[in-house]
Amino acid sequence: SAGLVRQFLRQIRDRWSGDKVIYLSEVGFAEPFESEKINVSQFALDSARTRYVIDQLQEYLLAIHEDGLNLGGVFFWSLLDNLEWNSGLDLRFGLQYVNYTSHGLDRHFKQSFLRIRDYMRDHSSQ
Repeated sequence: SAGLVRQFLRQIRDRWSGDKVIYLSEVGFAEPFESEKINVSQFALDSARTRYVIDQLQEYLLAIHEDGLNLGGVFFWSLLDNLEWNSGLDLRFGLQYVNYTSHGLDRHFKQSFLRIRDYMRDHSSQ
């Protein structure tokens, strides 16, 4: 649940960081059944990942403004689909689809990337 994110962040602050800046790395989500998709338009609609990343961003803002968390940055995993150690190329975490069979490894933004971009633009002053 989203409330657990803030609870976890408060626990990190209270236990280890105090007022030091916290950076989150490898925040990511593998879209269910993404390996079964067959064309770019299907890959581009990563609705579950999109909901996940927006929910995360909203919780981070609440943690900053309501809980006083000193959050310096968040790094999503991953910008591009890539090789995952145990899953090869089947499991995709990327915010950009990579066509592994094209000569140039063509890339296309997924909905999640575009929503993160819009969210950051809309909330940049917060």
